[in-house]
Amino acid sequence: MKKNKSLFISLIIFVISVILVVSIGTIPLPDYESNMPVKGLEGKIIFQYQLVSRNLLPPAPDILDDCIYAINLEIFPYTAAELICSSDLNGYSNEFYWYDAFIIDNSQISIKYWDRNSNIEKELLIDIETKKIVTENTVEKHTYNEQNKNLFGEILIDAWQSSNQTREVAIYYQLGSEIFEVFKSKAPTNYYFNTLKWSPDGENIIASDSENNLILFSKSKIFSPHILNFYIENIENKDFIRLIGWSN
Repeated sequence: MKKNKSLFISLIIFVISVILVVSIGTIPLPDYESNMPVKGLEGKIIFQYQLVSRNLLPPAPDILDDCIYAINLEIFPYTAAELICSSDLNGYSNEFYWYDAFIIDNSQISIKYWDRNSNIEKELLIDIETKKIVTENTVEKHTYNEQNKNLFGEILIDAWQSSNQTREVAIYYQLGSEIFEVFKSKAPTNYYFNTLKWSPDGENIIASDSENNLILFSKSKIFSPHILNFYIENIENKDFIRLIGWSN
């Protein structure tokens, strides 16, 4: 009887200990505003979306298409409009480097690809407004990507540099030898920012995170961080999003 009583007491102590550890050790995701427009913002958020099959059983989903979308920040509720897809560019190549796409001159998207006919790397420049190809360059003339620096010379510190294995997540930028904090929050160790990009005016930041959210930040903290909730026609799952940048 005493043995059973001791086991029961030990079990209760174990359960209480587990509850305490879980309650103390669990940190929620950062708290962001959502479902409201941020007034005064202009331009378009550009991102890549990978359309995949919905396999119920292995193997892994098949990639059906890669597309680039734009979200107009001046029209609420926010909707993502398709700019161009790999299926539109079959006449050029089937080997596009979507992970390397970026915005230049705040008005064009650079997409590199491998040209099998000439056996060299090339680049297409696509106008964000007209959705048309305006230039085709060889790799020797490709544009340079420096989107982590804004017009004030302020440099965003790479997300991987500011997200370590502590229970905090943060965004910083650097000007000269000084480092400035834009955002800091407690967060689970598996939460992080994937990509950070400046707005064209250098006053705001768009970030993508490990939860596949796009989040707006104010450099001067004029507004609270906002999740950019948006709609993509005929698409429900947004698990395959990669942020490209912010155009004006």
